[in-house]
Amino acid sequence: MQALTGFYFTDDQRGMDPLIVADKLPPGTGIIFRHYKSKNRPETAYYLSKICKRRKIMLHIAQDPSLAKAVKAGGLHLPEYQIPRLPLIRHRYPGLKISTACHSARSLTLASSLGADMAFLSPVFVTDSHPGKVSLGTMRAALVKQNVPLPVYALGGVHKQNLPQLQALKFSGFGAISFFENE
Repeated sequence: MQALTGFYFTDDQRGMDPLIVADKLPPGTGIIFRHYKSKNRPETAYYLSKICKRRKIMLHIAQDPSLAKAVKAGGLHLPEYQIPRLPLIRHRYPGLKISTACHSARSLTLASSLGADMAFLSPVFVTDSHPGKVSLGTMRAALVKQNVPLPVYALGGVHKQNLPQLQALKFSGFGAISFFENE
């Protein structure tokens, strides 16, 4: 069985320095650079882009297509509430691969119909990022993604022990924070 593609999600509230983590990620991994509140977000994105290009790691800049273009990132990541902007962003920034965050069947269907390239469905498992939030669970997540033609990645509470479940349910990959920081 082929290994799942992983994406490291940066988190300026509880995560490590993304530049340090990026230098340790295996080739073929992706990064979703969030750090929304960071005062030096453009500079960090620039240096992260350099590391990603050198190490052959896909970089998606969250929420800011102009920053993604400026640092020559390969992709843009949209939070769920921004999915309706997808056609306009695609028109203005045709070279960017667009991923989205989805928390329901409705948002996943919308992302697919508006032309997203991939989606992160969450939370599949209980996660420290959203304490107290009810997770979808693997079976419900598998049902939600079943009839969606775009690649769907599991996000939320992913660790080495539950990767085989995600592979068996044919997720395209996964996104995580601590999975990569604790390697």
